[in-house]
Order: sequence, then structure tokens, then C-alpha cells
Amino acid sequence: MNKAARISIVVTDDGLAERDADGDGHLIPWPEVEAVVPADDGRGYQVVGRNMCGIVVHEELYGRRAVAAVRERIPAHLWLAPPPGSRLPAPRRPVD
Repeated sequence: MNKAARISIVVTDDGLAERDADGDGHLIPWPEVEAVVPADDGRGYQVVGRNMCGIVVHEELYGRRAVAAVRERIPAHLWLAPPPGSRLPAPRRPVD
């Protein structure tokens, strides 16, 4: 079996989970997200957790719906600036 075929993510109310190509599980609870780093191509990003875990969420891996589902759960202040020419929308501004 191709190792890349084993990867998956799960988006829940509690956090973002991933099974990587080696079959290992990773979890970043939403309150423990420290930053989100947009991909250079604008089609995804890496979610970085306080637990030093990083999960790549990209259209090529999981599709646009998964990218959007994760994006909706990330507070605006955690997004680093998108790279110039990115297709990702600018981070949302926090609502007071």
C-alpha cells in the first residue's frame, strides 16, 4: 500500500486530528493552536499546536472542503500573513 494513501484528517468540535503516512496519530485541540502558516501556493496551510505538533492542511491532500472546514475554526489573530499572490483570503478580523 502506498504510504500517502494512509493519511487522513478529522475536523471535530474539539480539535484537528491527523493520521500520517506512518499511521501515527496527531491531535491539536483548537484552544492549543498557536499559529497557522499559509502555504506559498495559497492552497493550504500548516496548523501549529502548542504541543509542537504541525498538521498540513492542503487542497491537494484533502480537498477544498476540508481546507475551508479547518479555516472556519481558526481565530483571525492566529493566522500569519498570507504570502503575496496567495489564493487564500486574508485572515478575518476578530469581532469585538
